[in-house]
Amino acid sequence: MTFNDPELVGPERLCIVFGAVIAEFSAGGIAASDRYEWSVINPSGNEYFTASGRGENYETIPVRFTDLGPHTVTVSVSRSGAVIYSESRTVEVVQGPELILRPDYLLCGDEPTTISAIPTSTPGFAQYTFEWRNAADQIVGNSNELTVTEEGPYFISLFFTNSGGGQDCLITGSTFVGPPDDFTLSIQQPDACEGEFVAVTADTPLRGDWSALKQGESQRINLGNSFSLNIDTENDLEGPGDYTLFFSVANPQNPGCTSEKSIAFSINEGPLYSPQNIISASDCDVNNGSFEILTESVLDELKIIELGFEGFNFAEGEVISFSNVPSGIYTVETNTNGCFRTGIVIVPSLGPEASDVFEVTAVGETCDSLGTNDGQLVVTFVNGVVQGDYRVVTGNGGVVKEEPVPNQNQFVIDDLPGDFYAFEIIDSNGCVIPWDAVLDVSKKNLVTFSVPSRINVCESFDLEPTTNEDLEFELFRGTESLGTRDAGEAFQLTEAGDYSIVGREKTSNPENCPRRTNFRVDVSSEIQFDVALTQEDCFGNKLYVAELFGRDPESVIIRWRNGDGEIVGRGENWIPTAFDTFFLEVQPRGSGFCAVDPLEFVVEEPVFSIDIDLQVDPFCIDSPFTVLALESDQRNLIADIQWIFLDQDGNETILTQFDGLDVITVEEEGTYEVLVFNALGCELANDVVLILRSLDDRRPSINEFYSVCADINLGETISPGEFESYEWLLEGNLVSTDSVYKPQLAGAYTLIVTNSEGCSFEESFEAFEDCEFQYVFPTGMILDNPEKLFEIYVNDAVESAQVWIHNRQGQLIFFCEDFNVQTRVPFCQWDGTFGGANVPIGTYTVTLRYNSDRFGVQEKVSRNLVVLN
Repeated sequence: MTFNDPELVGPERLCIVFGAVIAEFSAGGIAASDRYEWSVINPSGNEYFTASGRGENYETIPVRFTDLGPHTVTVSVSRSGAVIYSESRTVEVVQGPELILRPDYLLCGDEPTTISAIPTSTPGFAQYTFEWRNAADQIVGNSNELTVTEEGPYFISLFFTNSGGGQDCLITGSTFVGPPDDFTLSIQQPDACEGEFVAVTADTPLRGDWSALKQGESQRINLGNSFSLNIDTENDLEGPGDYTLFFSVANPQNPGCTSEKSIAFSINEGPLYSPQNIISASDCDVNNGSFEILTESVLDELKIIELGFEGFNFAEGEVISFSNVPSGIYTVETNTNGCFRTGIVIVPSLGPEASDVFEVTAVGETCDSLGTNDGQLVVTFVNGVVQGDYRVVTGNGGVVKEEPVPNQNQFVIDDLPGDFYAFEIIDSNGCVIPWDAVLDVSKKNLVTFSVPSRINVCESFDLEPTTNEDLEFELFRGTESLGTRDAGEAFQLTEAGDYSIVGREKTSNPENCPRRTNFRVDVSSEIQFDVALTQEDCFGNKLYVAELFGRDPESVIIRWRNGDGEIVGRGENWIPTAFDTFFLEVQPRGSGFCAVDPLEFVVEEPVFSIDIDLQVDPFCIDSPFTVLALESDQRNLIADIQWIFLDQDGNETILTQFDGLDVITVEEEGTYEVLVFNALGCELANDVVLILRSLDDRRPSINEFYSVCADINLGETISPGEFESYEWLLEGNLVSTDSVYKPQLAGAYTLIVTNSEGCSFEESFEAFEDCEFQYVFPTGMILDNPEKLFEIYVNDAVESAQVWIHNRQGQLIFFCEDFNVQTRVPFCQWDGTFGGANVPIGTYTVTLRYNSDRFGVQEKVSRNLVVLN
């Protein structure tokens, strides 16, 4: 086989799924010059598809099948006028499966969902091959059902494998699996160190249940119900490891289906150590104190800041000793796995002891109407003011105060939030006297509630803080109070701005201090959106787009719903699976509280074919052209018309001069085909007609004049010949359609006859009133004078006549008869001779007998005729 040898290529088996199936067949060859003749025979034995011509459009053809059963596809390829290839193929068209895959499935909470492609009762079910793919185009299943646990789009392909290893009856579908609500989780840091606090928020102000699952465990850890979460990685969870955090939201539109999203994060083990065997310095200016650090985990690094010590790679259980150190506060910094932990070690002084010099009292936090007041340290000198500086260090080693000692016996160190602190005085001689214990500035507990940190409002939003306590709330915008509400009551937010809310216990003797939380309110403008049909093909597939008028699609949530309110699509683009009424709703992303006004629209069922009819005027023998007219009751669906001419030698011509015309005139005999297309360029119908010029040259046979007598209702009967139809018109008005006609009124008549090929011919005649029988003949004649011969005239009433001329002796010297007498036309002419010679001059007797079958009259008259020389 060479590259240009023809070969019939196409499927062996097809499946009808939505009432029809379209398949392509190719014949190969040289498309530019070969001529292709295609034919498809349906199971009833009827040819319902034909196509012929040159070019790529005929080398490969699409065929639409609507009937079940075996079809025969035949192609013939001609090259240089000779057939070089002819082949037929049987194509089995079977009922395809019902694709039951819905366009959208809900993923509820942590429960998987199962999606199915076709019913298991489908004929030939076991012969199908199934392939499920995810958004990354990975095969995730090879059976009819797929269990889905992850949100996203899924795609199904199912087919039969044909004898050549190809795919027959390929059917594809897609769906989206996801929760009812669209939101995403963000975490402050996906890798946290043990002991850190990690904030987790949703981009939508939804209140829901938070939980965490540690890898390797089966039981989730309940973290409460709130808008957001701040995880204490040391106390809220189960130690270092990999976790999945879950946020579950109940959707009012789908009360039985919880929207759940998850996010992964890890807690890395931090350094653990403890100070031990702390020995005081004998004097504040003697370097004989000491302490030890016991490693309770691996330490990648250990620093004692005040000693300038830095060590690395300590194993768990090691003891690191530090001796010959002066009294004071020492900052310990450790690092393991990139996680840091800081603390302090206090080495007291025995000479003097701190209590002999000063006393320090910790005053805890107190409540006020908006939250808490910071705590204090109160320092009192025992034996007079010590000149020098003081230093306040947190329990984690952070210096918060380092100032000169006031010249007063007692002073207060303010603005100390609840925490553990260490205190020391460094006198003017450099002697360091630390307070020998950690000071606890007690932290007040705050009420517990949750509000979103950011709220996107469409028109208004009812803010209801979530809490399990009996609280009242006060809302502020800036410093302006906007009122109070009890727990369970809502504040209506309508304006953008920075807000704060304060929650307080309602009792007169509260146990916990008020909590103040700041949040931001943004007001979204009204979303303008519409539905646009952007793509449509010849097979009924449509693509709709949510028209957002320039708005970023990532900033909104788009839902396509059917008439039952079920989600049938998400995202900017949508392909419908049915012809029905649907709804589009669009709301801002990041807000679950915007009222949605869905836009209703109808997906119309497309028209794949229409009925057309070609009306052809007869191509009569003497006509220069004939007229073809396209007729259809669905003309409004036709956007374009194409005419093709095939002459008797098989040459094809596209009649571009007639593009778009319903009516055309043609001058050549041959086959004419009309193709009609819709606005998409899809062929809706075609029709073919063979036009041959008529060879029937018969014409009606009639006279120019006919007489009638209205008084006695008499007239001549006219029989023009054999034709298909007749029209007799008097003064333009139809008076008869019979094959013969007897006019009874005088006037101008027209006869139109049509032959079996539809060609019409027209003749005219006149009928005149003639109720008397009239005749004229001469009473005398001159021999040898051609202008004075004997002749007779009769009117139209006379049909036949006989003439006798006798001499005086009674001898018959002339006889004439005429059975088709023409009105006012001379007949029975006599030149005055008998036996080849002129008759003698004299008087002769002329006898005339005339008759009319039409009028039922027969008469005879005699007159004398004088013959002169």
